[in-house]
Amino acid sequence: MKKQIISTAAALMLMVAFPANAQDVYVAGYEKNNQIQSKTRATLWKNGSPQYLSDWNGQAVANSVFLSGDDVFIAGTTSNDQGNGIAMLWKNGEPQTLRLSENWINSKAKSVFVSGNDVYVVGSSYLYKTERGMEAREATWLWKNGVPQPLSLNSEYRSIELESLRANDR
Repeated sequence: MKKQIISTAAALMLMVAFPANAQDVYVAGYEKNNQIQSKTRATLWKNGSPQYLSDWNGQAVANSVFLSGDDVFIAGTTSNDQGNGIAMLWKNGEPQTLRLSENWINSKAKSVFVSGNDVYVVGSSYLYKTERGMEAREATWLWKNGVPQPLSLNSEYRSIELESLRANDR
Protein backbone atom coordinates (compact mmCIF):
# COMPACT_ATOMS: atom_id res chain seq x y z
CA MET A 1 0.00 0.00 0.00
CA LYS A 2 1.46 3.34 -1.05
CA LYS A 3 1.44 6.05 1.62
CA GLN A 4 0.44 9.55 0.65
CA ILE A 5 1.55 12.71 2.43
CA ILE A 6 -1.57 14.70 3.18
CA SER A 7 0.13 18.05 3.53
CA THR A 8 3.53 19.55 4.18
CA ALA A 9 2.01 21.21 7.26
CA ALA A 10 1.21 19.06 10.25
CA ALA A 11 -2.20 17.42 10.27
CA LEU A 12 -2.26 17.01 14.01
CA MET A 13 -5.84 16.12 14.86
CA LEU A 14 -7.45 13.65 12.53
CA MET A 15 -10.93 12.24 12.15
CA VAL A 16 -11.38 9.96 9.16
CA ALA A 17 -14.71 9.20 7.48
CA PHE A 18 -15.22 6.51 4.89
CA PRO A 19 -18.47 6.77 2.93
CA ALA A 20 -20.43 3.62 2.19
CA ASN A 21 -19.07 3.43 -1.35
CA ALA A 22 -15.50 3.83 0.01
CA GLN A 23 -14.35 5.67 -3.13
CA ASP A 24 -13.52 8.85 -1.22
CA VAL A 25 -11.69 9.33 2.05
CA TYR A 26 -12.32 12.40 4.20
CA VAL A 27 -9.97 13.54 6.96
CA ALA A 28 -10.76 16.40 9.37
CA GLY A 29 -7.98 18.13 11.26
CA TYR A 30 -5.87 21.24 11.09
CA GLU A 31 -2.66 22.62 9.71
CA LYS A 32 -0.23 24.43 11.95
CA ASN A 33 1.78 27.31 10.56
CA ASN A 34 5.24 27.18 12.12
CA GLN A 35 5.99 30.65 10.76
CA ILE A 36 3.11 32.24 12.69
CA GLN A 37 3.16 31.32 16.38
CA SER A 38 0.06 29.51 17.64
CA LYS A 39 -1.85 29.79 14.37
CA THR A 40 -3.80 26.85 13.00
CA ARG A 41 -6.42 26.55 10.30
CA ALA A 42 -9.22 24.03 10.18
CA THR A 43 -8.83 21.73 7.20
CA LEU A 44 -10.79 18.96 5.51
CA TRP A 45 -8.86 16.66 3.21
CA LYS A 46 -10.77 14.72 0.56
CA ASN A 47 -8.61 12.07 -1.04
CA GLY A 48 -5.53 14.00 0.10
CA SER A 49 -6.59 17.38 -1.31
CA PRO A 50 -7.07 20.08 1.35
CA GLN A 51 -10.13 22.29 1.68
CA TYR A 52 -9.44 25.14 4.08
CA LEU A 53 -12.33 25.91 6.40
CA SER A 54 -10.64 28.91 8.04
CA ASP A 55 -7.71 31.24 7.53
CA TRP A 56 -4.55 31.86 9.57
CA ASN A 57 -6.06 34.66 11.71
CA GLY A 58 -6.33 32.58 14.88
CA GLN A 59 -6.62 29.04 16.04
CA ALA A 60 -9.07 26.78 14.26
CA VAL A 61 -9.46 23.00 14.23
CA ALA A 62 -11.79 20.52 12.57
CA ASN A 63 -12.51 17.79 15.12
CA SER A 64 -15.02 15.53 13.41
CA VAL A 65 -16.44 14.80 9.96
CA PHE A 66 -19.74 13.10 9.11
CA LEU A 67 -21.11 12.28 5.67
CA SER A 68 -24.84 12.28 4.97
CA GLY A 69 -25.89 11.80 1.36
CA ASP A 70 -23.96 14.35 -0.69
CA ASP A 71 -23.40 16.60 2.34
CA VAL A 72 -20.22 16.83 4.41
CA PHE A 73 -20.59 18.06 8.00
CA ILE A 74 -17.60 19.11 10.11
CA ALA A 75 -17.57 20.04 13.80
CA GLY A 76 -14.74 22.18 15.07
CA THR A 77 -13.61 25.38 16.69
CA THR A 78 -12.35 28.79 15.61
CA SER A 79 -11.25 31.70 17.80
CA ASN A 80 -12.30 35.32 18.08
CA ASP A 81 -10.07 38.40 18.42
CA GLN A 82 -9.82 37.84 22.19
CA GLY A 83 -8.57 34.29 21.63
CA ASN A 84 -11.75 32.63 22.93
CA GLY A 85 -12.92 29.46 21.23
CA ILE A 86 -16.10 29.50 19.15
CA ALA A 87 -17.91 26.22 18.45
CA MET A 88 -18.47 25.80 14.71
CA LEU A 89 -20.29 23.55 12.27
CA TRP A 90 -19.40 23.56 8.60
CA LYS A 91 -21.81 22.08 6.06
CA ASN A 92 -20.17 21.62 2.68
CA GLY A 93 -17.56 24.18 3.69
CA GLU A 94 -20.07 26.87 4.77
CA PRO A 95 -19.53 27.94 8.40
CA GLN A 96 -22.24 28.16 11.04
CA THR A 97 -21.50 29.45 14.54
CA LEU A 98 -22.99 27.23 17.24
CA ARG A 99 -24.31 29.83 19.65
CA LEU A 100 -24.74 29.78 23.40
CA SER A 101 -26.02 32.53 25.66
CA GLU A 102 -23.64 35.48 25.69
CA ASN A 103 -22.63 34.58 29.26
CA TRP A 104 -20.83 31.43 28.12
CA ILE A 105 -17.51 31.94 26.37
CA ASN A 106 -14.74 29.72 25.08
CA SER A 107 -16.82 27.00 23.41
CA LYS A 108 -15.73 24.13 21.19
CA ALA A 109 -17.50 21.55 19.05
CA LYS A 110 -16.05 18.04 19.22
CA SER A 111 -18.28 15.68 17.22
CA VAL A 112 -21.10 15.77 14.66
CA PHE A 113 -23.77 13.22 13.73
CA VAL A 114 -26.64 13.50 11.23
CA SER A 115 -29.87 11.49 11.31
CA GLY A 116 -32.46 12.33 8.69
CA ASN A 117 -32.85 16.12 8.73
CA ASP A 118 -31.45 16.49 12.26
CA VAL A 119 -27.85 17.57 12.86
CA TYR A 120 -26.39 16.84 16.32
CA VAL A 121 -23.17 18.37 17.63
CA VAL A 122 -21.60 17.83 21.05
CA GLY A 123 -19.06 20.10 22.66
CA SER A 124 -18.26 22.15 25.71
CA SER A 125 -17.72 25.64 27.01
CA TYR A 126 -16.17 27.22 30.04
CA LEU A 127 -15.90 30.57 31.76
CA TYR A 128 -19.19 32.12 32.69
CA LYS A 129 -19.72 35.88 32.90
CA THR A 130 -21.64 37.08 35.95
CA GLU A 131 -22.29 40.48 37.49
CA ARG A 132 -19.24 39.87 39.71
CA GLY A 133 -16.99 39.03 36.77
CA MET A 134 -15.77 35.77 35.29
CA GLU A 135 -16.42 32.48 37.05
CA ALA A 136 -14.67 29.26 36.17
CA ARG A 137 -17.48 26.91 35.17
CA GLU A 138 -17.68 24.23 32.57
CA ALA A 139 -20.63 22.90 30.65
CA THR A 140 -21.11 20.20 28.06
CA TRP A 141 -23.60 20.86 25.29
CA LEU A 142 -25.65 19.11 22.66
CA TRP A 143 -26.71 21.30 19.76
CA LYS A 144 -29.63 19.85 17.82
CA ASN A 145 -30.11 21.77 14.57
CA GLY A 146 -28.14 24.65 16.08
CA VAL A 147 -30.19 24.90 19.29
CA PRO A 148 -28.07 24.32 22.43
CA GLN A 149 -29.16 21.98 25.19
CA PRO A 150 -26.97 21.62 28.31
CA LEU A 151 -25.88 18.08 29.12
CA SER A 152 -24.14 19.14 32.31
CA LEU A 153 -23.57 22.45 34.06
CA ASN A 154 -20.85 22.60 36.70
CA SER A 155 -20.72 25.31 39.30
CA GLU A 156 -17.20 24.28 40.26
CA TYR A 157 -14.41 23.95 37.78
CA ARG A 158 -13.73 20.41 36.69
CA SER A 159 -12.91 19.14 33.27
CA ILE A 160 -15.44 17.33 31.11
CA GLU A 161 -14.60 16.31 27.55
CA LEU A 162 -16.94 14.75 25.04
CA GLU A 163 -15.07 13.23 22.15
CA SER A 164 -17.69 11.41 20.19
CA LEU A 165 -21.38 11.23 19.36
CA ARG A 166 -23.11 8.12 18.10
CA ALA A 167 -26.77 7.29 17.61
CA ASN A 168 -28.84 4.53 16.09
CA ASP A 169 -31.44 5.18 13.42
CA ARG A 170 -34.71 3.38 13.98
